[in-house]
Amino acid sequence: MAVELRHLRYFLAVAEELHFGHAAQRLYLSQPSLSVQIRRLEDEIGTPLFERTTRDVRLTEAGHALREHARRLLVDVDRAVAAAQEAGAALSGDLHLLSSHGAQHAAEPLLARFRARHPRVRTHVLLGHDARLLEGVRAGRAHGAFVWELDEDPVLETLLVAHEPAGVVLPRTHPLAELDAVPRESLRSERVVLFDRDAGPVIVRALERVIWGDEEPPEERIVRVRDATAAQESLQDEVARGRGVAIVVERVFKLGHPPGTVYRPFEPGFAGRLFFAWPAGPLPARDALLAELRAAAELPIAPAYRSNGRKVLSGTAG
Repeated sequence: MAVELRHLRYFLAVAEELHFGHAAQRLYLSQPSLSVQIRRLEDEIGTPLFERTTRDVRLTEAGHALREHARRLLVDVDRAVAAAQEAGAALSGDLHLLSSHGAQHAAEPLLARFRARHPRVRTHVLLGHDARLLEGVRAGRAHGAFVWELDEDPVLETLLVAHEPAGVVLPRTHPLAELDAVPRESLRSERVVLFDRDAGPVIVRALERVIWGDEEPPEERIVRVRDATAAQESLQDEVARGRGVAIVVERVFKLGHPPGTVYRPFEPGFAGRLFFAWPAGPLPARDALLAELRAAAELPIAPAYRSNGRKVLSGTAG
């Protein structure tokens, strides 16, 4: 059999997205090229892996079977590479990381597993807002950063680490607090507390789209938090002061919130995407961390390539 790891990576991207166009964007390939690669894989295996119609894409029974085995195989390959790197050189030293406010709570369980496996590596995590964090990584002031949401970056390599459920924080006496889940469009008539776009334009715009879609949000309905050191907890404080409602990651709310506030999920649901971004080039300690991140999320392993030849590691469906 001439099946290569890259074929399995392509297959997993389509299997997770169930959309050739979205999978091609994730892999930085053209859709026709991806379709050709999937056809070649199906020809090599000798059975269809997807049912294709003009409206949707579904896995066949063979596709379901391959998906589970392919995920485990690619995770094992990455762990094997990390083990070889560790055996070839003592894995120690310092790993300087940056993290968006709130993202550290999602990243900490992953970092705890990494520290347990590599106790000689000292990890240092500093908090900040997305835009400044990425600037710090590009400038070489850190080995990588955990950030919320991410556009394609011409310099950094990126990995989708996790999806974190998010909802709305309300005063306990608010009429919407009586609902089990809050319709997104119902917040259009509310004052919404958000960070200033300069703090992280990609994540702030993503949160605006939760309520207003592709429309430009009316600034008179938004309370902007402009403190460059503010965290998601400060948004909850603004809610407690009666200034509006706020979109917050569920995990952050559960860790602590002001009295008189409640959390409700959205209808339909919404989850923020947590990424890890790092500069190109080998670094054994960081490579070992990447292995832990991929293994924890059972993400595809083999690298995709942009048209300019730079690597991008794909994560789960976005």
